Formats: sequence, C-alpha cells, structure tokens
Amino acid sequence: METERTEFGVARTVCACSACIANCRFIAGSLIPADLHRIAVYLNESDLTRFAFDNLLASTGAIIYTRSGLICVRTLVPARRADGACRFLTAGDRCSIHVVSPYSCALFDCSQSREEADALSLRGLMEIAKAWQRGELYAQLWLKLYLVRDAFQVSGLVELDAGGKVIKIVLNQRAAWAKRCISALTALLKPEQVAVILGET
Repeated sequence: METERTEFGVARTVCACSACIANCRFIAGSLIPADLHRIAVYLNESDLTRFAFDNLLASTGAIIYTRSGLICVRTLVPARRADGACRFLTAGDRCSIHVVSPYSCALFDCSQSREEADALSLRGLMEIAKAWQRGELYAQLWLKLYLVRDAFQVSGLVELDAGGKVIKIVLNQRAAWAKRCISALTALLKPEQVAVILGET
C-alpha cells in the first residue's frame, strides 16, 4: 500500500480539474530542495546537473518579507514546452511525474483558500531560502542554469562520461557572452571537475 505523500505535515492534493490543469499550461510550479532528488530518482537520472539542464529553469522566484526586510527567493521550476506548458504535461493533460510532482504543484489546488495557499507557498519559499543561505545544491544548480542558459543565452553542448556524469561543457564560441562568462563558469564548476571550453556547437 502506497504511503500518502506529505510535505511539512500537509497531504498532497490529487485534483485534476480544468482550473488546476490550466496552471500546468501557464504557471510554473516551483520545486523545493527535496524535490530535486525525488524527481531525478523517478526519472532514473543519477546526475543532478544533467537532470537540471534537461528538465528545469532558473526562475526569478518570489519576494518575501522577513525580520531582516524584503528578500528575493530564486526558485527552480520545470522547463517549458514550445507552447509554454510544463514539460511534464502529457498530450492527455496529465502530469507525467504526478507521483513526485514539484511542491508547488503537489500541495496546491483551486479549492484552497487564499490564506491556506499563501501559508503553504511561504513555507516552501522558506525552505528554499535556507538552501540558498547554506549554499546547498539547489542554489548551485540555479546558478549554473542561470549563468549558462538563461542569463547569457549561450548555446552549447554537455559531454557526459560512461556513468552519465557531466565532465565537459562546450560553449558556442560564436555566442556573444561565451568569452565573457567562461572564466567565471570555469571557476564555479572546478570543484565538480567539469571542464569548460569554447568550441563549435
């Protein structure tokens, strides 16, 4: 018997009405740190960097108020199809990773009150903020996605070893930002033993 999924003591929703599905078409549901491993394992992907580049985007996130003032919490969200819908939405309007769907998808539906939804959203954002404060994997992946693909719009190739681990990133030498960001990206990925070079892609 399957154990009911919960996050922070709250049970996931199973609503699949047209209003909820509309979110899959237009609003990206953010991941919390625990979602990274959960979804990657479900997709049989052992390399989390590769998983992120294949399936996620770096979002500007949300602004929350803390005792220290306003802070912006950068979030990871599912990549989008060409039509703008979530990459995990099937042709039959069902989530292909429903059992492990991101926090902002799994815990929310249109039957909730505004107050309940806001409280759940804040709880998830606080968990993401902690990951940023600690410099955890969530923040590292966001930076890699943002620097390489989203901010500079640099095309390139990712080379993997036999075990599927990223070992080399080739940036398109014709891309305007490639030469400017290669030094910073090389330094960022050096601890991961990932080579970064310019080349034809």
